[in-house]
Amino acid sequence: MGTELQTVLARDGLTGRQSPPAPAVEKPADDLIKRIAMDIGKQVVAYIEHAYPAMFEAVASDSAKLSVRNATYNAIIAAGEAFGEGLSEQRLAEHAKQRRVLRKLRKAAAEAGTKPAEETLREIAEAIR
Repeated sequence: MGTELQTVLARDGLTGRQSPPAPAVEKPADDLIKRIAMDIGKQVVAYIEHAYPAMFEAVASDSAKLSVRNATYNAIIAAGEAFGEGLSEQRLAEHAKQRRVLRKLRKAAAEAGTKPAEETLREIAEAIR
């Protein structure tokens, strides 16, 4: 009886053992998109090196080029995922808001030395709303 039951369970995929999930198979298009995103990141770094050579020279860390390249890559991959989920417009709006907030925060920080702390904090609070 035990062997017959095991046969039926195995046939139905109910062996009682936890099998690891099947590895995700990347589609060739996914690999191509990743390669394109990485290439674009490298192109951005090359452009900055050419158009603004002092920029990377002014940064103390050698990781600045890597950071720019990877940030570009990550943004492209995230945009592709958002598109696949039907969230492109929402993400574009979120990113625009984040850039506005960061500009306001940088401006408030730059002017912080010339204003009372309470005023600077109030501006920061308004920026993140």
